[in-house]
Amino acid sequence: MGATPVYQDEFACEEALKKLSECCGPDAPLGRVSCYAGRGCDSTQPSISEARSTRIREMSCGEIARAGYCAEPRDTLGDMQ
Repeated sequence: MGATPVYQDEFACEEALKKLSECCGPDAPLGRVSCYAGRGCDSTQPSISEARSTRIREMSCGEIARAGYCAEPRDTLGDMQ
C-alpha cells in the first residue's frame, strides 16, 4: 500500500500553522490545532479551513497577534470557514 496523499486543505492548514509559529513563537497554538482531513468515510476536516488558512498566511505578524491567534484559541482559529 502506498503513502496517503496530502490533501490541499491539509497543506493549507499546515502552512497557516507555520506562519503562526513564525509570528507567535512559543505561544503558537500548534498542539491545539489539527490539520488532519479524513479519508473515505471519515469526514474529519482540518481545524483551520483552507480559506482561513489563506487569510492567516496573508496577515502580518502584528495583525495575527491583534486578532488573537497567538492567545488561547477560541473561535478565531477552529472551525472557521
